[in-house]
Amino acid sequence: MRKLTEQELKLVQTAIIAKEISVLEVLAEIYDHYISHLEGFPEAEFKNELANLESKWTYPYCRTLQDEFSKNVNKSIRSLQWKLIKSYFTWPKILSTAIFFGVLFSLGQLLTPKVFSFSTIIPLIIIIQVFNFYLIFSARKKYKGLRTIFNFKSTGLWLNSAESNSLSVAIGTPISVFNLLIFAPRIFDLNLGISNQTLFLILVFIAFFISVISFSAYEAWKIKSKTALL
Repeated sequence: MRKLTEQELKLVQTAIIAKEISVLEVLAEIYDHYISHLEGFPEAEFKNELANLESKWTYPYCRTLQDEFSKNVNKSIRSLQWKLIKSYFTWPKILSTAIFFGVLFSLGQLLTPKVFSFSTIIPLIIIIQVFNFYLIFSARKKYKGLRTIFNFKSTGLWLNSAESNSLSVAIGTPISVFNLLIFAPRIFDLNLGISNQTLFLILVFIAFFISVISFSAYEAWKIKSKTALL
C-alpha cells in the first residue's frame, strides 16, 4: 500500500471540500475512506478511482449522511442523559438524590426567595456556563489538531463536532428553562400573585431540576469524551 503524493492529497481535499461537510466526525470518516481506498491502487489509476469514489459519495449522499449522523447523535445523547437521570431515582443513588433535595429544601426555608436565588441558583448557572465554555474550548482544540492531520487546516471550512454541539445544548437547556420561567412573566407583564411559600417551592424545584439535568449532562460528557471529539 502506497502513500498518496501531495498533489493527490490536494485533489482529494478539493473533492471533499466541494461536498460542504461541516460535521468533523463525518468529514473524518469520508476523508479516511477516500485515502484508504486510493492508497490501495497505483498512481496510474488514481484519477479513475477518485472518479469512482465521487460517483458513490455524491454531494446529496454526503449531506444526507451528515444530517442522519447529527440526528443519531442527538438521539443517542438524549437517551444516555435520560438513562442517567432515571438512575438518580433508583437504588442506591436515590439516597444521594434525596439528601441533595433535602439540603435544597432546607436552604429554601432558611433563606428568602431572593437570597436563595442569588446564593444557589445563580452560582449553579455560572458553573454550568463555565463548564459549557470549557467544553467548547476543549473541543475546538481538538478540531485544530484534526484539521492539520486531515490537511484541512487552511481550507476555510467551518467545522464543528455533532456530539460536542449536542452536549452543549443539553448543558444549556436548564439555563433556557430558568430564563423562560423568570423572564416570561415580566415580558408579558403577568401578575401571577404567587405567595412566598409557593415561590419558595418553585425555586427549590428549579434548583433541583437544573442540578439534575446539568449533572446528567456532565456524566454523559465524561462517558462520551472517551471516544468522541469532546
